[in-house]
Amino acid sequence: YSLSERTKELRDREQQELADHAYEQATLMLAEREHLLEKLAQVLLVKETLDQREVEEILGVEHPKPTPLNNPHVVAAFSTQVVDDETATPDDADDADAADED
Repeated sequence: YSLSERTKELRDREQQELADHAYEQATLMLAEREHLLEKLAQVLLVKETLDQREVEEILGVEHPKPTPLNNPHVVAAFSTQVVDDETATPDDADDADAADED
């Protein structure tokens, strides 16, 4: 397919605006966290490699303790209804149909 010159200009302008906005946001985030970047750089001058845990410790990243409410596997298990067709009886199907009609 081909685009008109006007459409291409609009697309290019929108792409540029998105890129400019993303750049501004990234620059702002880095400026706000400059002290953390400096701290990380100082540690890296002494120790050339860091694992994830060490970087997170330097940056002050905190992980929530796992609980049933923030465990996606537990949430998924309780948010879906499992029906076992082998043990279901015809009465079970009638009860489900009656509940749908209400």
